[in-house]
Amino acid sequence: MSLSSQVKQVHDTVPFDVEIGIICGSGLGGLATEIKNKIEIEYTNIKGFPQSQVVGHANKLIFGDLGGKKVVAMQGRFHFYEGWQAKDCVKGVELMAALGVKTIVVTNAAGGLDKSFKVGDLMLIEDHISLVGMVGNNPLMGHNDDSVGPRFPSVSSVYDAELGALFRKVHDAKKAEVGHGHELRKGTYIGLSGPNYESRAEIEFCRTVGASAVGMSTVMEVVAAAHAGLKVIGLSLITNACLGTHADEYNLPEPNHAEVVAETKKVEKFVQSVVADFIAQVDVSARAAAPMSKRFTREQLPATIAAEVEAAAATADACGKRRFCAGKGDGKKGFCVGELFGASFVSGLIGGFIGAALFASVACRRHGAGSQ
Repeated sequence: MSLSSQVKQVHDTVPFDVEIGIICGSGLGGLATEIKNKIEIEYTNIKGFPQSQVVGHANKLIFGDLGGKKVVAMQGRFHFYEGWQAKDCVKGVELMAALGVKTIVVTNAAGGLDKSFKVGDLMLIEDHISLVGMVGNNPLMGHNDDSVGPRFPSVSSVYDAELGALFRKVHDAKKAEVGHGHELRKGTYIGLSGPNYESRAEIEFCRTVGASAVGMSTVMEVVAAAHAGLKVIGLSLITNACLGTHADEYNLPEPNHAEVVAETKKVEKFVQSVVADFIAQVDVSARAAAPMSKRFTREQLPATIAAEVEAAAATADACGKRRFCAGKGDGKKGFCVGELFGASFVSGLIGGFIGAALFASVACRRHGAGSQ
């Protein structure tokens, strides 16, 4: 299912355009309870959309009003450790960008690496280390769609400093108002693949490279947002203290997901109210939607879909004439073997066998067949 078709499914259900996107982390799905005049779409009703199997992720898109803004919230994100490909993990961000959001609030539950952090603190993400991406699992790998974003995007300033300063102001005011006992920290988030919690040596490695909090999400989504030209504000709720190699850490309890959800519940009301107040004060009029969204406006979408159908038909026709095709035949993601061997049946048959052999070779390499 193409992105344009997914956008059409949303347009057919939601009569308004959205300005801000929210990604709810583990146990933080309650952020969506602050949204008024809700319209909910189950992920199962969006063709080609992944599903999250993690406790605390409801698998819904929630549209409505929050702080005087039109928003969309993802109750459920897609994790690399669930078996999704890196590109699958950012499907929600791609859809939000296509729908015209102007900024994204990314939240997560994280382990505190910085020893000054307390369970229940919020951390404003100033930067990230995508360890999962650095080892070859980047959502931008493969063919680049220039209409979405550049081949080599920068992520150096994707965490917007202006948004961060506003959030701190709102947080401190709410904390004073309700007497909240936790601090707003700041630091660097390191994203690992999971699903296991880190070893003690891995925790020390993360600290050594400069990380303040560790988790199993967020970084891929933020990279995709940067690619689309969007700025984000990232928030980590510290739900457990990490077990390092220092003597004072050996008696800490082992981390587990039930603890993450339980600690989240203790402070979720405060987090929800701060995020709602923050969104109310964000000036979206000064921010631009992702450039790619121009192709998916309600006015332009029919032409975009028609062009995609025409292009697909032309590709299918070209491949049909060549009889055998390896790849998608679009000149970018594959090639028609018939082009190399001529249009006769015999030549096409030979080309088909060679194409199958090439495909099998690539598949074996990709899935590690024969490796130790």
